[in-house]
Amino acid sequence: MSAADLPIPGTPVEAQSAQDAPKGKQQTTAQDQPPAPEKGKGGEAAAASPNPDAPLEYKWKAPEGRQFHEPTLKGIEAVMRSFKVQPDVAQGLLDKVIPLLEGRQAELAKEMRDGWRSELESDKDVGGSKLSQTRELAAKTLDTLGTPELRQLLNDTGIGEHKAVAAFLRRVGEALSEDRFVAGRPAPGGSPQGPRTRSQVAGRWYGAGDAKAKTQ
Repeated sequence: MSAADLPIPGTPVEAQSAQDAPKGKQQTTAQDQPPAPEKGKGGEAAAASPNPDAPLEYKWKAPEGRQFHEPTLKGIEAVMRSFKVQPDVAQGLLDKVIPLLEGRQAELAKEMRDGWRSELESDKDVGGSKLSQTRELAAKTLDTLGTPELRQLLNDTGIGEHKAVAAFLRRVGEALSEDRFVAGRPAPGGSPQGPRTRSQVAGRWYGAGDAKAKTQ
């Protein structure tokens, strides 16, 4: 071995070897290597995270057979967008919130109907011992002057249990039982209103075409 082959005093062996290597092929250390991409599941490189500056596009999916209330949906979307919630996460949140809101709405509707029924049952004019008669007269009113649409409305909303509605239906039923209306305030033009028969009442509600059918 000649003196040229010996390491230079004070110089690490690695540095000396790098100096002796041909140009363009210098050895590199682990610190010089770029970091390897992180591995995801299955050994694949992890996907790049979504661009935080990209605009969020929400495509809401309503439950089957239902439709969203557009103004409410726009308000929800504005909240989601302000917090930069990803569309798939936002849809999942909405799917879980809807049943909670609907359940509370049903509870409030039931509480309101129960309150109406309680007031009706305790009312001295149409409730209490008169409640059974009130219901009979209200049924007579609906049988004579009502329509399927009106019955459906009363059933769906429960407003027929409101004492004001029940009192009105009772008064109409009483008038129908007497087969006439007692004259009240003067009609427009100054002439007083005379008694009205059942057919005249039905004609006022439905028109002359249906009055005869309603009173037969």
